[in-house]
Amino acid sequence: MPKGGRYSVSHFAKIRLQSSAHFESGKFFIIPAGPSFCSGATYLVFIRTIEALRQHGQLRLDYDTLERLIIRDQRDGEGVWGRWNANGPGTARLFHELRLGRNFDSIDQARPGDFMKIFWSRQVGRNEHGHSTIFLGIENRPDGQYVRYWSSNIPSGYGEKSVPRSKIAYALFSRLETPTNLARITSAPSVDTYLASLLRSRSSISEAVSKCGLSLPAGKFVLRRSTSKRATGTGAECACLSKGLSLKRPHASRNLTTSLVGSSFTGCRCNYLRSNSVHSSGYGCRDTCAVLWSLGLD
Repeated sequence: MPKGGRYSVSHFAKIRLQSSAHFESGKFFIIPAGPSFCSGATYLVFIRTIEALRQHGQLRLDYDTLERLIIRDQRDGEGVWGRWNANGPGTARLFHELRLGRNFDSIDQARPGDFMKIFWSRQVGRNEHGHSTIFLGIENRPDGQYVRYWSSNIPSGYGEKSVPRSKIAYALFSRLETPTNLARITSAPSVDTYLASLLRSRSSISEAVSKCGLSLPAGKFVLRRSTSKRATGTGAECACLSKGLSLKRPHASRNLTTSLVGSSFTGCRCNYLRSNSVHSSGYGCRDTCAVLWSLGLD
């Protein structure tokens, strides 16, 4: 998997993202380049996984569906990329809408390779502090548990990062299980109005998860231990949605984000990295998100 390349939310970073997922003759060619940002990084993993499944004969999608995966100038909530790149539960909302796989919020159920949207605070939508990542595992350290993930992080770009579990206010996981349902995008509304509204409007954790097929009992925060302190994040931890670096400014016509995956977590059952490539120890596994076949994005 790629490392470094610098983190940026500039227009140039968006251009680099578009060139990193080149579509030609009905095929995606994924060549990650920096600078990068989180949602763009995780989307490259998603597209590369889809392409790997196609190459292995595990997935067939028509040209119209594939063309809708292309990164263009989609606004928040528009098409596949616009949904993925939106504030709030973009990836999870897309998975729920198209029935691509299940969403859940229990870290005990998470597997390396699951997509993970981190919320550093309880704010959703406008003023949100979040990060699009790929879950790698849990680390036990002398000072407590840490959540390990891969993404494009401030300031270095692509790479792994571990943060104290207590820093995360809420996390929403998405596991790719039925990629054939991507074909449903051709009949889905062109714009998800809920996700589109989050650029300027405030939502809540409970509303966000309900839009993704989950229910959240009052006071349930599955990633946080009992504490009276409010979850906070440094500029680096808040990544693409930190104060002063917000990608969701009120006057913005669309947003950008930050992330991709790093090496595997020790003890992973489904994935491990070898020679900077992700390999599957369970080829043909139904949970294709947790089995990112030999992505080779180095």
